This record gives sequence, structure tokens and C-alpha cells, in this order.
Amino acid sequence: MIQRLHRNRGRVVAYAAYALTMTAAACGLWILGAREYQTRLDRFAHELADVTGSTTMLVTDSIDHVDLLRRQAEAMLVEPAAPESARNLFAAIQPSQGFAGYALDQVPGGVDRATIANLTGSGAVPPAESGAGREIQMALALNPLFEATHAQIPDAAWVYYTSKNHFMALYPWAASHDFHWSEDLVTYDFYKMGLPEVDPTRHSFWTDVYLDAAGKGLMATVGEPVYDKTHQFRGTINLDLTLGTMSQYLAAGDFGQGRVLLVNDKNRVIADSGAAAPLAALTDLATVLPNSVTLRDAAISNGDQPGRFHVHGGWLLQTQLVGGAPWRLLMVVNRGALLMAILRSIWIGFVGLFVLGAALVAFEQRRRAAGALIGNVAALQNMTVTLANARDEALQANRTKSMLLANVSHELRTPLNAINGFSDLMQHEIYGPLGNARYVEYAADIHRSGEMLLSLINDLLDVTRLEAGRHELVESNCDLALLVDDALGLVKMQADKGGVALQTRIDPAMPRVKADERALRQITLNLLTNAVKFTPAGGMVKVACALNAKGQPIIIVKDTGRGIPQDEMKDLFRPFARAAEAKRASTPGTGLGLAIVKSLVELHQGTIAMESRVGFGTKVTVTLPVERIVESDAQEAA
Repeated sequence: MIQRLHRNRGRVVAYAAYALTMTAAACGLWILGAREYQTRLDRFAHELADVTGSTTMLVTDSIDHVDLLRRQAEAMLVEPAAPESARNLFAAIQPSQGFAGYALDQVPGGVDRATIANLTGSGAVPPAESGAGREIQMALALNPLFEATHAQIPDAAWVYYTSKNHFMALYPWAASHDFHWSEDLVTYDFYKMGLPEVDPTRHSFWTDVYLDAAGKGLMATVGEPVYDKTHQFRGTINLDLTLGTMSQYLAAGDFGQGRVLLVNDKNRVIADSGAAAPLAALTDLATVLPNSVTLRDAAISNGDQPGRFHVHGGWLLQTQLVGGAPWRLLMVVNRGALLMAILRSIWIGFVGLFVLGAALVAFEQRRRAAGALIGNVAALQNMTVTLANARDEALQANRTKSMLLANVSHELRTPLNAINGFSDLMQHEIYGPLGNARYVEYAADIHRSGEMLLSLINDLLDVTRLEAGRHELVESNCDLALLVDDALGLVKMQADKGGVALQTRIDPAMPRVKADERALRQITLNLLTNAVKFTPAGGMVKVACALNAKGQPIIIVKDTGRGIPQDEMKDLFRPFARAAEAKRASTPGTGLGLAIVKSLVELHQGTIAMESRVGFGTKVTVTLPVERIVESDAQEAA
């Protein structure tokens, strides 16, 4: 009875320990997912901040150029005489044959039309010394600033001065039969918004976004009023800004599962990161947003605090204000798609959780066997039988685990090969176009994920065989230098893609070794792949193959990557072990490569050593015994 109570108490303690272990592992996986979630949101926010900064810079530059033009115009109105270049252009103004007014259609000799504005007005040309005449000369004197503004603002369509005296100086130059002064111009917002009764503070202003009649797409105008020294309103300086560059800013951003919209103060969409080309017309924000009432209400009311993500149903929303203009940027993120992407990125954690559960089951089986052994210690014969049974159960459990992994892996490889093959056909559109570029991207994602899963399955099969002691070496006389060179060729594409340089040093007199050629190739390839993977762009991976001072064949792989802390190196040769930096950076990998390398090296009676310094890189040395050198080659080398 007492022994039974002791056994029951031990079982309860063990089950509690198992539950705590699995709970801790699940919590760790949850924390990993939460950290990945926040990391992605931070990246989205950073991308949005970059786009906001670029847009604000373009807006601010436009305002600054208009302000400079306004200051120069007001300064010239004070000057007693206009520059000679402006007087010469004024003299060239003639009555127009195409409308009731005058124009600068006939440019004086030696003047390039590309450097001046055309000036058109109504009525007769005023005298040069009259107030209107001096104002016209002031407008013509702005030509150098007009040219500089148009050159320095990438999306500047037109720069112009509109006068209360019924004339306009328009840059770039356009013949009067294409554009000339009309009394309707003073009814447009670019002029009306500068009038004293509308803009008494004399600040810069932006018109509403509109569709350009000349075919330049969506456009907005920034302007400032011009006053003379008596504080009398004279006209407005304006810059018409096309919005193509802003659309390019949005299209260039990496927003993942998000979508970014540039919206004006009337809730009309100006630019859309999801559009294949700049928008050709204004669209109501409500028609563009996903079908979510709470999201639409929040986006249209603009009540959220800018600079933070806010949850609205199944969506995340962040607002960023564009400085200097009545516009704002909205980022809308699909939470469901984001969570699915995170689950795909941490799937190895679920595999680890499953493996941990299997390990606990095996441990529980061993614990029970040990308990049965202790419970029958009184009788030697019963103890022997119980011990044998426990041993058999443990071996059977291990065989079962190995068979399960082998069978499951085999069953997974067959459909995976089909998935990888068909997805490869689809992404290359072998049998014709898919019809939408996103389908090609999805096929590439499927193929890439399938290849990663197939690699994991192959690693699991290798680890299973090695742990079970069923990996038999097929030895032959191997050219170690040739194997290293072949492995370098296999990782060269990966290195080129990551911007990593490869450097080799192979002893030309390197003797052959008696070894399993496939195992040596896997050892070298795994080490090179790891080195390239963890070396940043601009770094270098060096590989050497030679005999050391003791005459032993060695392979050295050295990189200039991030390096590994000393306290983490001792565990890196264990299955599923990964460096903390690799986990934080979400670097792809299963943690099986080095475990396989170590087992294969030990099967050849060799050793593997790792040296690393954080910030300087890692060096791995594989040493094979002298007895592995082919005897005839050793004699020739001697």
C-alpha cells in the first residue's frame, strides 16, 4: 500500500513537470510569435515613416521655392529699375494675333525659350514706366528662379505668376495659341486662395487635388500671395505639382501585408501603394477601404492618434500627417494575413514542440520502466525480467520514433516533390501566363516553402539514421580538394545573391583520403552554406584544404560574419540548437546542419573544432586521421 502511494505521488509529480515543460515551451513559442508580430509592425511603421518623410520633403521643398519666388518678386517691386534682361524681354512683347491681348511670342535673338516664361495679358501692352509695366518687368526678371525651381522640383509641371493687372508669366514657355491669359483665371483656386479676404495671414496655401487638363495626371497647386511695399495685393506665385513621385514613393515601399493610401483633407485618395500605376482620377476613400464599418469610420473621421497602429476589427490602421500640406498617409494592414505570415515564419517552433512532446513521452516510458525496476528490487529474478522488459520497451520506443520519423518523412517527400515541381512550372509559366503577377509570386512562395520543408525532412532523416547507428559509410578513394571545389560551386549562387565573396586555398599536392564521398560532400556543403548564410553583404568566406603540421587532412571554413558568443558554442552541435542571434534575426534554418556534420565527422574517426569571436566571424576546422590518407598518395607526397 505504501509503495503504491509512493508510486502515485511520483506519477503526479512527473505529470506536473511534463505539463509545466510543455506549457513553458508553448509560452516560449507564443513569445516568439509576439516578438515577430511586433518586429513586423515596427518594420511597417518604419517604411511608412520613410515614405512620409520623403513626401513631406517634396512638399516642403515646393513651399520653400514658392516662398523664395514670392520674396524675390516683392523685392523687385521695390527696385527702381528692372534688370536689363527683363527690359529687353519687355520690349519684345507684342499684341497677339490670336486673342485680344499681348504675348511674348517673338523671343529676342540670343534668348533660349527654354530659359524664359511666356507672358500673356489682356488689352494693350502697358507703358514700361507705368505700375503695370514695372510689374511685368518684375515677372520677367523671375525667369532664372522659374527655371531653377522647375529643374530642382522633380514633379513641377508649371511655375507662374498671376497678376491682379490681368497678365500671367508661365514657365516653361508655351506659345500663346496653346495657352494665354483669360479672365477666367482669376476665378480659379490658385488665384482666389491668395486674395486678402481669403488669406489675410499671407501664408502659403494648397489647392485641392485636381486632374490636369493637359494630361499630366493628378496635380495640386501650392501658392503664396505677392504684396508691394504699400501692402497692396499684386498677385500670386504658384507651382503646379504633379503627384507621380508620391505614387513612386508608395510603390517602392515594402509594406508586406499592408496597403498605404495618400489622402487629402476631403477624404479623396491621391496615391495608392496597391495601384500598378499612378492614379488617373480621384477616388473616395470609403470605396477603396476594405469592407469593414469600424475601419472606414476610423479612417474617414481621422480620430486615431497619428504614428501608432490602432486595431479596428480584423484590420490595423496607422495615420501619418504630411507636413506642410493638407494630406495624410494611411497604412491599412490585414491582421489575418499578417498572423498567417508569422505562423509560416515560425513553423519550425511547432516542429520543435512536437519533438519535445515525443521526447517527454519517451522519457515517461523510461521513468515508468525505472519505477518498475525499483518496485521489484526485492526479487533478483523479477528485477532481471523487469529490467529486460524496460530495456526492450525503450529500444522499441526509439525504433518506433525512428520508424515514425522515417515513414512520415517518406510520405511527406512524395507529395512535396509534386508540389515543388508544379509550383516551379507555375512560377516560370511553362504552359502559359497565369494572368496575374501575384499568382507568380504565390507560386514562388509555395516553391520556396516546399524546398525549405524538403530540406528539413532530409535533415530529419539523416539525424534519425545517425542517432539509430544505421548510417553505414560507403568508403572509396576521394579527392578531397575536388570535393571542396564542387561544394564551392554549389554555394556560389547563394553567395553572389547575398553579396558574400568566396576565397579558396587548396594544397595542389593534397593526397586522396579513404572516406565516404557523399558524407564528405555533405560536411563541406553544410559548413559553407552556414558560413554564407550568416555572413552579411560585403563579407567574405574563406575555405582551405591542406595537411596540418601532424600530416592530418584538414578542411577549414572561415567567415567574417556576426560571430557566436562562447557560452552558446558548446550547444551548437546538438540537434535543433541555434545561436541566439540567428533566432533574433529570423534567419532560416533548422538547427540540424552542424549536428549532422559532427556525426559524419566522428564516423570517420575525425574531429571538428569551432572558434568564434563576436563581431569578427567564425572558423570551423574538420580534421581527419592520418590513417585515412591513401597510402600510395602519402608515399608520393613524401
